[in-house]
Amino acid sequence: MKISANLVSHLEQLDVSFCIDEIDSALLSCSLKNRKNRNTKIVYSTLLQSDEEHFIAIFSEDTLFNPELISEHLGKIVRAAPADLYARMLESRGGVRGLEGLLAIQQSVDCKIVVDSNLLEAQQLYLYSGTDNCFLVVDIVQFEKLISGSLHLPFTIPLIEIKRGIAQPEHDADSLNQAIRKYTSLSIQRLLTDTLRIPPLPTNASKIIKLSANSNASAEQLIAIVELDPSLAAQVISWAASPYYSVPGVVDSIKDAIVRVLGYDLVMNLALGLAMGRLLGVPKEASASIGDFWRQSVYCALLMEKLNRKLPAKQRGGSGLTYLVGLLNNFGYLVLLHAFPTYFSTLSQYLEPNRHLSHVYVEHYLLGICREQISSQLLQVWGLPEEVFTALRYQSDDTYVGDHHRYANLCLVSKGLLATRGVGAGATEFIPARVYQQLGLQPTDAEAALAEIFESEDQIDAMTSVFSS
Repeated sequence: MKISANLVSHLEQLDVSFCIDEIDSALLSCSLKNRKNRNTKIVYSTLLQSDEEHFIAIFSEDTLFNPELISEHLGKIVRAAPADLYARMLESRGGVRGLEGLLAIQQSVDCKIVVDSNLLEAQQLYLYSGTDNCFLVVDIVQFEKLISGSLHLPFTIPLIEIKRGIAQPEHDADSLNQAIRKYTSLSIQRLLTDTLRIPPLPTNASKIIKLSANSNASAEQLIAIVELDPSLAAQVISWAASPYYSVPGVVDSIKDAIVRVLGYDLVMNLALGLAMGRLLGVPKEASASIGDFWRQSVYCALLMEKLNRKLPAKQRGGSGLTYLVGLLNNFGYLVLLHAFPTYFSTLSQYLEPNRHLSHVYVEHYLLGICREQISSQLLQVWGLPEEVFTALRYQSDDTYVGDHHRYANLCLVSKGLLATRGVGAGATEFIPARVYQQLGLQPTDAEAALAEIFESEDQIDAMTSVFSS
């Protein structure tokens, strides 16, 4: 039996009958979603806090937790507890996770348990045991024994009620305008006009885009652009000198960095990513997350590059474009923070307790549009290649098979694999076999590429600091 003796003993004391099912959590979630099974649910929990006390909220994994609803019902402001606080509380109680950890916290801290009343409509429930990919399966009668004495309140939104416009790019502009109107109607920020007031693309970035479109462009032209920006020049040399590239000798010039070490395409897209990232200011309270943002971006770019090389020759995308898509995969996050700065705290209060969900659901619920749609619109206006803004638009859509799908599919696979190693925020989602088949990529080769990336984790993390400095 893969669950702990302490948990078994506790369940026996409560006279709770259960079964054990060993299954990959992402696969289970995907299977229930595809079957549209309304009677079987995966139970999710999160730690909440008010000014006076802590709560454990229990709800279904196929719903979106709404902190405003629970605050309204409890008559006090309730917000998600920081993830590190939850982790510390678990660690202080033996480091156990899942149901056992939840029970340990509830008993020792005297947290109130609040259960979403929508969850109680299910007939069969899967509970995380605390052991990876091992679930306790109980019927609703047994579950009610576990939550005896808890409060039952409606505080979630079923995901099927949240409209997402991912498959309709022709509606993105309208969705963006509606998002602005919704944002202003909530008085979150001063009245906006019908533009997002995004600044124009930096001069250097514009020059690089024009250069990338010129089939006769030379390394000398790129060198000239980089040398005009002292900060960018220092960052390019820093990357070239990194142990990750293991180049003998000293890198002492931009020309050396481009010609001998990094290559024309990589430097062009690295420079473009840096220039665009520095363009957008973000709220002070978001600054701590910028380091994580760039870390995920760099890892995604490097992994996409490796995966692209493993594709059949006819399936491969351009190496420079592949790298740029990875580097900009979450650029929409910066655009959101720039365009809607005071929206950041609201977004955070929704994302934290909904870590089981893709940010797409949260953003569509709050604004009616997601970061992928916003960034795609912006990059199209800025004149980036169609491959890039199309890939960013569909990177979270595992059904996309349209133009430039290989870039979008590679991005989806890379983000999914990195999430299993804790890189990037949000849920670890199951990568369908059809996505691998569309790419002509073997899952074992993808896992091998991921392992290669993490063999150089220290060197990559050092390189990432270039972006967040």
